Amino acid sequence: MPAFAGQTRAPAVVTRAHYAAKVMTTGLNQPWGIAFLPDGKILVKEKVGTMRVVDSKTERLKRAS
Repeated sequence: MPAFAGQTRAPAVVTRAHYAAKVMTTGLNQPWGIAFLPDGKILVKEKVGTMRVVDSKTERLKRAS
């Protein structure tokens, strides 16, 4: 049932791609952005202004310098 006249429902995106979720690190304070680096590390931006680096091999978290 539409909430208002002219409202339509957009079709859902259906994918058959397989994926897995994995917790890489803990102890972040409101993470909201990530970027993957060529060396396998991951930059994580927190809302409080801190940028962290996660090493995807060791899963260690450190403050970006």
